Amino acid sequence: MVATSLLRSLLGVSLLCAITGLGFQACATGQHNGVSSEEALLTPEGFATWQQGEDTLKGKILAAQESYKQGGSLDALKVYEGSVREYLDHGFALYRTYQDTDRTLPTGLVASLEHRTNMFMDVADEYIKHGSIAVGESIASDVVRNYSDLPVMAPAQRRAEAVLLRYRYRQDY
Repeated sequence: MVATSLLRSLLGVSLLCAITGLGFQACATGQHNGVSSEEALLTPEGFATWQQGEDTLKGKILAAQESYKQGGSLDALKVYEGSVREYLDHGFALYRTYQDTDRTLPTGLVASLEHRTNMFMDVADEYIKHGSIAVGESIASDVVRNYSDLPVMAPAQRRAEAVLLRYRYRQDY
């Protein structure tokens, strides 16, 4: 439990640092403005910065998705996976910060995270279609392990668990 909380905090710090463009040390210690990164996400300015990152990531996903649709290659799928994972982690950083401080979540955040997680499972399904079952299973395992703290994420979790059960006993990879 402590390790999970620490991992969440580090993820939140690293995402905020990446969004704000600060070095990890300065950002993690709050040296840029005297405020810790979790507190920064809770301020109107921090939320605005998070929202700007959100908009950037949405554009990145759309470009990667279009590239994958046009080419259908594994390389394009890897880029798409990376952008979806980054988008998912970005949303969960905000969610976990609000959960850790018992604040009311921004409107639509939980539904957005459920959508993101389903998108991530769509990526897993694409890997499986390409014959990369181990990568698809790895993504499904990540969904169950790393993104299972939403109260309404059951659809994505069920999809992930189904993938894990379907391919668990395969011997040909």
